[in-house]
Amino acid sequence: MNARKRVLAINGSYRAGGITDQAVDSLIDDLQGLDVEVEHIKLRDFPIRFCMNCRECMQQPGDAPGICIHKDGMAKLIEKIEAADGYILAAPTNFSSVTALFKRFSERLDELATGPGASRHRSSAGRRCRRSPPSSSPRAPLRDGWDACPTAPTRT
Repeated sequence: MNARKRVLAINGSYRAGGITDQAVDSLIDDLQGLDVEVEHIKLRDFPIRFCMNCRECMQQPGDAPGICIHKDGMAKLIEKIEAADGYILAAPTNFSSVTALFKRFSERLDELATGPGASRHRSSAGRRCRRSPPSSSPRAPLRDGWDACPTAPTRT
C-alpha cells in the first residue's frame, strides 16, 4: 500500500482570514478529502529573519545543505520542505509582486539551492557547481571554488 502523501502549504499573506487564507483553506479541505496529509504554514506566524546575502550558506564544503547564520525558524521550515511530497505556495499580489513576507522566505531558500541536489554536480575542473538560486535578489560574484556550470542540470 502506498504511503500517505504529504503537502506543505506555505502562505505568505499578512491578513488572517483574508482571501489568500480562504483559498489555501479550500485547497487543504479538498486535499484532505483525498486522504492527503497537509500542513499549513502561515509565514506571518513563523519567525524568519531577512537574508543578509552573506553567502555563508553557499560557502560550506560537502554535499550537505548549507546552514544559514540566522538561528530562526527557517531551518525547521526547510526540514518540512524537504520532507513534503508537494507544495502549495500562496501569497497575495502587492505592487505587482508577492508580499515582502513571502520574498523574505524565498530569499532564504538559497541554502536549499546548495543542498544535495544542487551541490553534488561538479564542473570539469572538479569544482562544485551552483544552480540558479530560487530567489530573484542579485548575487555577489562566486568565490571559494564555486563556478557557474553550463552543464549542471537545470530546474524545470
